[in-house]
Amino acid sequence: MNFLRELMFFIPILVPFWSKWLSMQQIFMLEAAFSAMMLIFEIPSGYFADIFGRKKSLIAGSFFGALGIAAFAFSSDFTGFFVGEILTGIGISFVSGAEEAITYETLLQSHQEGRYKKVQGKIFLYGRLASIISNISGGLLAIIIIRLPFYASLLPFLLAFILSLTLQEPQRHTEKFATWPHFKKILKETVANKELISFLAFAAIPPGFFLMSFWLYQKYMLSVELPIAYFGFVIALMSITSGIGSKYAQEIETYLTPKISLVIVPSLAVIVWLILAYVKSIWALILLPVTGFLWGFFMPVFQDYIQKMVSSDRRATIFSVRSFGTRCIFLVLGPFLGYIVDLWDIQTAFFSIAIILAALSGISFVSLRKVGIL
Repeated sequence: MNFLRELMFFIPILVPFWSKWLSMQQIFMLEAAFSAMMLIFEIPSGYFADIFGRKKSLIAGSFFGALGIAAFAFSSDFTGFFVGEILTGIGISFVSGAEEAITYETLLQSHQEGRYKKVQGKIFLYGRLASIISNISGGLLAIIIIRLPFYASLLPFLLAFILSLTLQEPQRHTEKFATWPHFKKILKETVANKELISFLAFAAIPPGFFLMSFWLYQKYMLSVELPIAYFGFVIALMSITSGIGSKYAQEIETYLTPKISLVIVPSLAVIVWLILAYVKSIWALILLPVTGFLWGFFMPVFQDYIQKMVSSDRRATIFSVRSFGTRCIFLVLGPFLGYIVDLWDIQTAFFSIAIILAALSGISFVSLRKVGIL
């Protein structure tokens, strides 16, 4: 189902599409609204999955996701797009955490939890393959009719909803508990666990910056006058390298060592964005797949760390806490970057994102070192 949900044909042309009616600042406001919904529903939806089942959470996520895409497809103003962001944000919140948790629980039930990193890497790879297909097709479909990529995205989301109804929930060995007291217990114990809270804080940072940079990339492509038909090809190449990074994450981490693997991701991202800050050329687009690789590599690595730190009855909740942190970063910094783009230019925005990532990562490295992770 991850493959189907990644078939979002409109992603590579979203900024050019919205630019027909909105300013860059408004575009980032829409993304901020999306992040706000993720903030509101992220942890409750993860807890919903832990209490009522991952299957029900995935069903709800697919349903709201389909409604959100429909709102995008038939809107032509800020309000309509805003509604689409709200619905899509709710949908992704219900999927977030539940998908990883049901995968791990299924492996755990068959005593194959040691294969999680490999399996999760393959799932992420299949998602990247879907992105490749939809990204290339989306740019080409937009040439025919600018809204066609949105219409094409509705079918796979509806199919994901139907398939989620057929899922079987793996058996979990959990205690019976009152929902609210248990929820408070999870949060209290998470905050008290210095190793876990330090790692969750760090794990939220790179994904948040990768998300922000994705929208900046589309603006950068516009600034170097890349034809919209090729937007999808560039983003598809990013998906390819992302899938490669994810698929071989276990082998790469073993070669580099876990500690170096955690440090190298934000470090290389900072270097790439500083180059883009000082080089404005269509040839600089070859650097974008580098950050795609880093994103793909980082996901299964940090997920495996978290899986080993928490128990079954709180796994989805903890993953949602991590996603909550990522969305907090986007909500705070996203509109700021949009303001920088409108006030100055895209290159100044890349310089800003690089410096901020370097600062936050440095602080996190110190914290991880204190708890013995680095």
